[in-house]
Amino acid sequence: MKQRFPNFVYNPITLIGVAIAALSFKLIIFFFFLVLFSSKEKTYMGILTYITYITNIS
Repeated sequence: MKQRFPNFVYNPITLIGVAIAALSFKLIIFFFFLVLFSSKEKTYMGILTYITYITNIS
């Protein structure tokens, strides 16, 4: 079967990194919408979203 992507894409470490990045993106979007649609102002939710964003960038 012909591979669509270069060989380094099929490396297990690369796949783990992609999974971590995808999970981080989904968490950031989830926290953003949680803050956006919540009826009460949740001070710590913004901080949690910010920390999740910063820790996954570096």
